[in-house]
Amino acid sequence: MIKDMRDFLEGCAAKGQLQTISTEVDWDMEISHICKINEGKKGPALLFENIKGCPGWRLLGSGLCSPERLGVAMGMPNKGILELAGEWTRLTEGGNLVPPEIVSEGPIFENIVEDDKVDLSALPIPQFMPEDGGRYLGTAVSVVTQDPDAGWTNVGTYRMMLLDERRTGLQLHHGKHADLMLDRYREMGRPMPTAAVIGCDPLLFILSSSTAPWGVCEYDMLGAIRGAPFEVVRSDFTGLLIPARAEIVLEGEVNPDRSTYTKEGPFGEYTGYYSAKAGGEYLEPVFNVKRILYRNNPIFWVTTTGQPVSDAHMVSALQVSASIWSDLRDMKIPGVQSVYSIPEACGRLWVVVSIKQRYPGHSTQVAHAVAGCTSGHYRLKTIVIVDEDIPADDITKVIWAMSTRLDPARSVHILDGTRGGPLDPAVYIDDRDIGKKLILDATIPFHWDRKPTLTKMNEQMAAKVKSRWTEYGFPQA
Repeated sequence: MIKDMRDFLEGCAAKGQLQTISTEVDWDMEISHICKINEGKKGPALLFENIKGCPGWRLLGSGLCSPERLGVAMGMPNKGILELAGEWTRLTEGGNLVPPEIVSEGPIFENIVEDDKVDLSALPIPQFMPEDGGRYLGTAVSVVTQDPDAGWTNVGTYRMMLLDERRTGLQLHHGKHADLMLDRYREMGRPMPTAAVIGCDPLLFILSSSTAPWGVCEYDMLGAIRGAPFEVVRSDFTGLLIPARAEIVLEGEVNPDRSTYTKEGPFGEYTGYYSAKAGGEYLEPVFNVKRILYRNNPIFWVTTTGQPVSDAHMVSALQVSASIWSDLRDMKIPGVQSVYSIPEACGRLWVVVSIKQRYPGHSTQVAHAVAGCTSGHYRLKTIVIVDEDIPADDITKVIWAMSTRLDPARSVHILDGTRGGPLDPAVYIDDRDIGKKLILDATIPFHWDRKPTLTKMNEQMAAKVKSRWTEYGFPQA
């Protein structure tokens, strides 16, 4: 069972999905460009072992940029995104959660750097693109915070730009769990203890990128999917629960006083465009790092963004598919066969849902449920509903269904006044808080008494042909 980043890399190597690069590479755009070109070629995960100016550090890139490696990360090799999302949904059914195991020690404490010895610039933090506002360490990060009232732990992914040797920006969009917790700390007049985990069980990063319900800890979800408690230690510095086998943990606090916020950005976003606010800059809270923990021979982890498909888009496709599928299950809406968030649509902007219709209006009910659910109300722009004979991830058949079953006068709906996406380049920057969603109903209407007749092969003849396939001179299928 995978317990940490190193187990994951062993699993990738066993499937021929890992390439080690010993040639010296520069953190200043060279690493990111190697990764982007590699991802465009559908290449393996890349482990850089010789980073200019960063002796002793390694870096993982392109780690999750394929369904095969997502399967390794989830401990379910040889499964596609749709199958992985289905397993995620099944294993967390009924609110099934497995709390973490608190252990007394772990390899994360092999090296400790504190106070004035903290120097974030010594880490192999990449400059990704030429127009980025700085070096970004928060691309494959899992940020740990705790609700000061209920005491539950949140693990979320929020981008972090290096400001200086001891400070980073922390981009918290309104309504995100860490942002809501920071609001509470502001009311209390206290800084928010924070830990940033870089390099861990990759499933934790996938989960920290998801939209779990308020009050649900990602450690508990990880335990449910893995089938065993996740090992954590309680930090004697922040009091937070951190992964015992993480590669790197940055510990410190975030000042909730808005007068301390600083400019952060721009950054090449997952949409493939730069954020446009005030030239791409945002005022964001500052993460003051006071301690660094790291393992011997540590592995820094990054994900690229920009135009699809990168590992950020693949991770989004998996977690959005699984999260929306789980939300629909929890609503007890019948007939949902599969849910697929398309990686090429930035992993989160288009979702296809396949349903077995049970009653008139069923497809509309499902579409509106997706638009309003926890995982679908934010950022998602287009919802496509198809019949059960169309697997949600078979894009060829989805396009066929959209072309032959969608009536522009009957099947196209626009929901106005929904929550917008702050990074949506199709919407003017000042209008992004409120958005719209497009519903494309590519189902054959349930109430029709005369439905179109599908062309189908003769099953007996198809079976006969398949049994004689090699006799025709074809290779074995």
